[in-house]
Amino acid sequence: MNLKAHGKHLAFFLSLALLLLSMIPSLILRDQAYVRAHDQLDGEIPAYVLQTLHAGDADIPEFMSGENNKASLAPASPGTLLFYRAAEPALAFVLNECFVRLAAFLGLFLLLRRLEAAPWVSAVLALLFTLLPFYSVYGLAVMGQPLLLYAVLMARDGKKVWPYALGALFAAFSSPVLVGYADCLLLAGWCVTDAVRKKPRPWASALMLGVLAAVYVALNLNLVKQLFGGGAFVTHRSEWVLTPDPWWDTVKSMFNEGVYHAEASQGPLTGWVLAACGVGLLFPELWDPARRETLRRLWAMTLLAAGVAVIYATWRSAPVISLRAAIGGPFLHFRFERFFWLNPLAWWTAAGLTLQLLWSLCRREPLGPEAPARREAAARRASAVRTGRIAARVLCGLLICSAAVNVYDVSPLKENLRRLSAGVEETASSSFRTFVSRELFEEIDEYIGRPKDSYRVGSVGLYSSVPLLNGFQCVDGYSNNYDVEYKHAFREAIEGELKKKKSVRTYFDEWGNRCYLFSAELGKSYFFTKEDDTVIKKLALNPEALRALGCEYIFSGVEIEKPEKSGLKLLNTFEKEGYPYRIRVYEVESGDEE
Repeated sequence: MNLKAHGKHLAFFLSLALLLLSMIPSLILRDQAYVRAHDQLDGEIPAYVLQTLHAGDADIPEFMSGENNKASLAPASPGTLLFYRAAEPALAFVLNECFVRLAAFLGLFLLLRRLEAAPWVSAVLALLFTLLPFYSVYGLAVMGQPLLLYAVLMARDGKKVWPYALGALFAAFSSPVLVGYADCLLLAGWCVTDAVRKKPRPWASALMLGVLAAVYVALNLNLVKQLFGGGAFVTHRSEWVLTPDPWWDTVKSMFNEGVYHAEASQGPLTGWVLAACGVGLLFPELWDPARRETLRRLWAMTLLAAGVAVIYATWRSAPVISLRAAIGGPFLHFRFERFFWLNPLAWWTAAGLTLQLLWSLCRREPLGPEAPARREAAARRASAVRTGRIAARVLCGLLICSAAVNVYDVSPLKENLRRLSAGVEETASSSFRTFVSRELFEEIDEYIGRPKDSYRVGSVGLYSSVPLLNGFQCVDGYSNNYDVEYKHAFREAIEGELKKKKSVRTYFDEWGNRCYLFSAELGKSYFFTKEDDTVIKKLALNPEALRALGCEYIFSGVEIEKPEKSGLKLLNTFEKEGYPYRIRVYEVESGDEE
C-alpha cells in the first residue's frame, strides 16, 4: 500500500466527512433549523413555494394583484425549484442548503488544488468556506463561484465536456440578474485578453460564455423579454430614486466587511492576505519560481477583491447616480455593482494562497552547493532554517484558528447545534415552524370559514409572507419587479400612513420593493410577538382603496386602537402555544357601512 499516495487524499476525505457531519443538525431539525428571515422567509422562499405550486399556470393568484406576476416572483435559482418540487418547503430549504455547501466545498478545494495549493490547505480552507452564513436561496450565485472559476480554468487547459457541464450547472442554479451578467462580463474580458495575448485555446472561455448565456436565456425567458421591452408590465423600479454613498467610506467598508448578501467574513483574513502581498513585494529574493507563481495568483485575487470594492462604491457614488438618473430607463435600476457576489471567492482563494505560501516555508530544503564550508556557519544557517520553519507553522496555525473561530461564530451551524440541545424559542422568527405558524393560521382559516380564493388579506405588523406561506391570497408582498400601476393603486390604501412619516414615505415611494401596509408608528418593523405590548394609536388606511384591491381582512401582529376609525372591525384574536404571534383579525368595512 502506498501510504504517501493515500495520504494526499486523507485531508480531502476527512474534511468531507466533517462537512457531512455539519449537515446533520439541520437535517434533524428540519422545520426548526435556523433560517435567516430577511430576504429568505420573507421573499425568496415564498417565490419558490408559489412557483412550484403554479408551475403550469400563467399567474400566481396568492401574490399581490394575482395578474402578470410570474416575473414578479422569478426564482433566484431556477434549479432550486427541483428541491421544492421534490419535498415540502422546510425540507427543500435544508436539502438545497446541503447541495450548495457541497458544491462550495468541492469548488474551492478543486480550485485551490488547481492553483497548486497543498491538499490539506485546500481541504481546510474549503471546509471553513462552507460554514459561511450564506443565503442558500440564491443557489450557487455566491458559493458556486469557485466551482465556476475551476471549470473555466479546466476548459482553458483543454478539458472537454465536463467543465462546460459544470458551467451549465452553475447557470441553472444562479440568476442572470443577480450575478450572471458579472460572470459573463468577466468571461468576455478573459476571451479578449486570451486572444490578444495569443494564449492557447482562446475559444474555451468564449464557449463557456456561450454555455452560461444559453442556459440563462432558456431558464429566464420572462426576464429576458422584459429586458428588451416585451414584458407584460412596466416595472416599479422605473420610479427608483437612488441615494449616493460616500465613495471612500464605501470602498473601505466593502474591502474590510463586504456585503451581507455575499458574506465572506473576511475580517481576520485581510491582514494576513495584505501582509503576504507586502512581503512578496518587498522581499522578492525570498521566493523561488513556484512561490513567485503563487504570489502572482495571490496578487490577482487581492486585486479582484479591491476591484469589486471600487466598482461597488463607484456605481453608488454621487456622480454616477446623477448620470444614471439623467439617462433613466433600465440604466437607472441596473445593479452593475453586483460584482460583489465574487467577494467570497476572491478573499477565500487569497486566504488559501496565503496559507500555501506559509506552508511552503515549512518544507525541508537542501542548502545546495553554495552552503558554507565551515561547520559553524552551516550550523548557524541550519538553526535559522529550523526557526523559520517553526515560525511558519505557528503562523499557519494562527491563520487557520483566527479564520475558524470567526466563521464558526457567525455560522448557522453554531445556532443549529444550540437548538439541538436547547430547542427553539417560540418567539423566534428564524425557523420555518415559528415563522409560518401553520397551526395558528389554520385556526384563523377555520374561523373565517370561506374558501381562501374568495377573498384577499393584508398584513400590519406582520411579514406579508406569513399568510402567503399559509395559502392566503394577499394584496401585499415583497418583490423587486412588479407592476408600477399596482404600486400606485396600493399607495392609495396607505397614503394616510405615508404622510405621517418621511422615512417610511421615502422607503415606499423611492424604492418600493416592500409593497406593505405600512404603519408610521411601526416604521419598518414587521415581526411582533405575543410578548410585545405595542399598540397602534391610529391607523390611517383607506378602506375604499383596500376594498378596490380585493382586501377584506387585515391580519395584524399588534393591537390597533379604535379600529373603527380606520374603517376596520375587530373580529377575533388568535394565539397558540408554541408559536410567537398574537394575530388580530380585522374586517375591512365596505364604504356603505356606518
